[in-house]
Amino acid sequence: MWPGFPAPGTNGLDENVKRFQHFALDIQKAYADALSRQAVPYVAAMRELGHSLAGLNQSAKPQDIAAAQLQAYAAFFENASPWSDFVQKFDHRCASFAREMAQELRKSSGGEPPV
Repeated sequence: MWPGFPAPGTNGLDENVKRFQHFALDIQKAYADALSRQAVPYVAAMRELGHSLAGLNQSAKPQDIAAAQLQAYAAFFENASPWSDFVQKFDHRCASFAREMAQELRKSSGGEPPV
């Protein structure tokens, strides 16, 4: 039973620790994946932003300013995508973990799941 102690002669605490370790490992993998997918686009976006700002300093035409702004926005959204994916994975895994824990608590208390 989570968060209490297991019944004598059972390995409930070990199972709960293993379940939490699995949860933490899933979150760590999702974060590492998002971070690795972020590195290359981030460097490219910063390079593009530098070129956009340099071009902006060389020209004062309104259309050039608008183009530089659009390039900066595009770089921002490209870099936000991997983090959005990570947040979705994190939310899904947290919800799944909470459901697993609730089911385990119901099972150990002999209660029925709500309808």
